[in-house]
Amino acid sequence: MCWTAPGCYANLGKNLHLDNAVKYVFSLLVVSLLGCSEGLGSIPDSELRQRHYRCQMATGQSSAEIQVCKNIKRECEQRAKEGNYAC
Repeated sequence: MCWTAPGCYANLGKNLHLDNAVKYVFSLLVVSLLGCSEGLGSIPDSELRQRHYRCQMATGQSSAEIQVCKNIKRECEQRAKEGNYAC
């Protein structure tokens, strides 16, 4: 707990740095799990549609998050070629 304003502001930068590190580690975890699984072919259309929408609305993504969104877009396009317009 900080008791003075300068002490609180000094910790603010440290907390932001920690938040970015947590975001980066979480993104790597998501990408690694997607890479080790069967891929996106096994998820239901409704979940794929939700993930695709979140990717379209997202801003300030990390490189790992961008790669996940590319994989989701690729799966949407693959399903569209097969006549399943899920996204």
